[in-house]
Amino acid sequence: SQYGNNAYIAPNAKIDDGILDICIFKPFPLYRSLGLGLRLFMRNIDKSRYLEIIQGRTIVLKRKNKKVPFHVDGDPVKLVEPVQIDIIPRALEIMVP
Repeated sequence: SQYGNNAYIAPNAKIDDGILDICIFKPFPLYRSLGLGLRLFMRNIDKSRYLEIIQGRTIVLKRKNKKVPFHVDGDPVKLVEPVQIDIIPRALEIMVP
């Protein structure tokens, strides 16, 4: 749900619900940048008409426009398409002392 520094891109996402939240920004006018940035910190960016959130347990990603970059966890990546992402519940075991 969080980028870091208290900026929330998917405020309603939960780390343990077994559902992946894909956040897609639609093109927006430059003058909306400040307001959208503020929404990230106010935890209501999901209310913006410029953001679409798609949820699922299995997601297949393909681009219509090859110039649109992919970002994974905020980092740009080059992908061979299509990319299928499957959620595997309880696949990661963590031990805490």
